[in-house]
Amino acid sequence: MFFLYNLDIWDSDNYIVLDFETTNYMKGDAIYEQNKLIYTSFYYKGNYYYIRDNILPAEFIDLCESVDFIVCHNAKFELKWLARNGLDLTKVVCWDTQIGEYVLRGNNQRIGVGLDDTADRYGVGSKNKLVSVLMKSQVPTEEIPRSILEKYCDDDVYMTHEIFKQQREKIKSNNLLRVFHTRNILTPVLADIESNGACVDTDRSEHIYNNLVNQKLLLSTKINKITGGINTNSPKQLAEFLYETMKFPIPKDSRGNEKRTPSGNLPTDADTIKNLKASNKKQREFVSLYKEYNEVNNLLSKVFEKLHAMEEDGKNILYADFNQTVTQTHRLSSSGKEYKIQFQNFPRELKPLFTARYEGWMVGEADQAQLEFRVAAFLGDDDQAKEDIQNNFDVHKFSASEMNGVTMEAVNKAQRQEAKADTFKPLYGGESGTPAQRKYYEAFKKRYKGIAATQQEWIKEVLSSKQLRIPSGLIFYWPSTKMQRSGYVVNRESICNYPVQSFATADIVPIAVVHQWHRMKQNSMRSFIVNTVHDSSISEVAPEEQELYKEITEQSFTNDVYNYLSHVYGLDFDVELEAEVEFSHHWAEFDNSFKEKWLYE
Repeated sequence: MFFLYNLDIWDSDNYIVLDFETTNYMKGDAIYEQNKLIYTSFYYKGNYYYIRDNILPAEFIDLCESVDFIVCHNAKFELKWLARNGLDLTKVVCWDTQIGEYVLRGNNQRIGVGLDDTADRYGVGSKNKLVSVLMKSQVPTEEIPRSILEKYCDDDVYMTHEIFKQQREKIKSNNLLRVFHTRNILTPVLADIESNGACVDTDRSEHIYNNLVNQKLLLSTKINKITGGINTNSPKQLAEFLYETMKFPIPKDSRGNEKRTPSGNLPTDADTIKNLKASNKKQREFVSLYKEYNEVNNLLSKVFEKLHAMEEDGKNILYADFNQTVTQTHRLSSSGKEYKIQFQNFPRELKPLFTARYEGWMVGEADQAQLEFRVAAFLGDDDQAKEDIQNNFDVHKFSASEMNGVTMEAVNKAQRQEAKADTFKPLYGGESGTPAQRKYYEAFKKRYKGIAATQQEWIKEVLSSKQLRIPSGLIFYWPSTKMQRSGYVVNRESICNYPVQSFATADIVPIAVVHQWHRMKQNSMRSFIVNTVHDSSISEVAPEEQELYKEITEQSFTNDVYNYLSHVYGLDFDVELEAEVEFSHHWAEFDNSFKEKWLYE
């Protein structure tokens, strides 16, 4: 795995620049067998070439494996097609010019990172507008005239190559090569994970779907009985019922004015109804029923109707994309594919819908325990935080004791659980809230003086220069930052949050997952990774490989991270990292709460 630590490869001129044109089902993703390659264009050592075959020749795959790196714009797309044609993803690394622009812009989302926007900034041409419009309109690629489609692909390779030559010098001169390298070694890993997909327990999801359908019908019947059968989808009828028939007080804003929709009507949205002030039994009953109905309806529309459609199609593998160039903190995000269910923010309470696809296998979840707190302890060089981490100090009990005015020994289980939502809010600049919350936030600052002082230094730096470089090398920009008369600093929350969240979940976790993936491949394991969510990775694990998986994961999430940060970033990460590895038949099914809530008859 030496190349994972080798920044010198980016000085090489032994590279290939390439782009594919494909049929465009699900944006031409190679995981769908119905998609075909139409045209390949590439640059290598001074010359431009093309391939018109649907199957890439073995010599071309050998060439891609022999070069020091592959240059693409949005490289994950090309990597999946190369892998489909026989390329070993463990043998390649990419210079992704889209990721390059993303790293250069930091959190400035006004700068587009698409090829057209990037090419325009670098002055190296532009895409054929007609082809771009046809593709965005989902016109089948094979129906686009072949001559202009091929030139479109050739132009993309030329522009990507010209961008790369300028971008390479720009990234080096801005001291961003280390963080850029970290972003790019993750790309082949994500290409493989996306191709694996995640397995849904369709029996379990269908059981819940049927229960929710019945529950929705029952709730709808009860609501109709109260409303007299009005059309609750009609804002006019619903407003008349709420404010005239039921006589709910009209909601008011902070200035005491009646709330109105932009068109001047009284509000009838779900959030408004949920927060209506009920003063009698009938009002309370309606609000309760309406709230429950919307929760059920949202679960059906956002999750279970989609899973039901998948089950009706006879499928149980769900696919999603990982977005590498979207979030402001540089952590990954996700987008669903044909069933529109994404992987990054899937409700935790529904994670046990996912299982292993092979009989006898288990789901393995590797988690970086309290990662952002550990990162904050490192960034703040906070001795107290480091000591607490070393001694397994229960910081949730600490927050609960402060908010409830009791000793830590007197904190009960319910108080500790309730306090969890507030424990790490100070890491994100949290200062306001209830008196109990504010009391805890002050106690946090007093206990962890190093973290608090470092946050203040970040704020001072941004007030002065409007930007902040974090230890990875990434630069965040806050041009609108200023101190108001009240003393409040505009952007304070993100200034306190981004350095911690970014270094933890956009650097440390990807470093861990990259090492985990390579070590699993080196050991020729049958087990494979199916997802990564912020501070964790999720795998399907063969029964005979559980011990090896645990050993590899603990190594990857701790010592490999220390070594990488030392060799690549020049950082001595002196805070202990902890990898928690759990096995179960379904993802995150470590207790009975899911079964108790969802698997009722």
